[in-house]
Amino acid sequence: MSWKIDYSHRAGKFAEKRKLCERIEKKVIEFLRAYEKGSKLPDVIILKGVWKGYFRIKFRGMRIIFDVNPIEKTVFIETIDYRGDVYKKR
Repeated sequence: MSWKIDYSHRAGKFAEKRKLCERIEKKVIEFLRAYEKGSKLPDVIILKGVWKGYFRIKFRGMRIIFDVNPIEKTVFIETIDYRGDVYKKR
C-alpha cells in the first residue's frame, strides 16, 4: 500500500506525547484497506456539520479525525483527542 499519512501539528504532538503513533497508523491502515475495497468498518463514520467530509475513527476513549485524498493517496490526520473534547477544537 502506497498511502502517505501526515499529522497536523496538534495531532502529532498529542500522539507523540502518549506514544500512540504506531497504533493510530495501524487503525488508519486498517481503514484504508477497507476503503480501497469499498467496505465499511463499524468504528468509522463520515462526519457532518463543521467537520463535513472528514472521517472519524473511534480509538479507545479517543477520536481520530482525518481527511482522505484518494487521488494523491494521502491521509491527513487533523486532530486526535478524547471523546468529549475532540469536536470542540476547530
